[in-house]
Amino acid sequence: MAPLTEAVTRAIGNGTFLPAEPTIIVISLWSTVHGLAQLLLAGLVPAEADPARAAMATLDGWRTGGTPISPRR
Repeated sequence: MAPLTEAVTRAIGNGTFLPAEPTIIVISLWSTVHGLAQLLLAGLVPAEADPARAAMATLDGWRTGGTPISPRR
């Protein structure tokens, strides 16, 4: 998790992410990706769902203002 922690720390430092304890953001991002992976592997993601958009929404939640980076339909 060190590379992710370093990236999150940089994102907090340069104002891309909200000021927060880096490990909180890391766990949020890590658990989102792993949770989505488990759902995909188990075949539990509905056909109409967009897992990539769901993951990007988590990133958007940590970003400071501005335009969301999650793709729009």
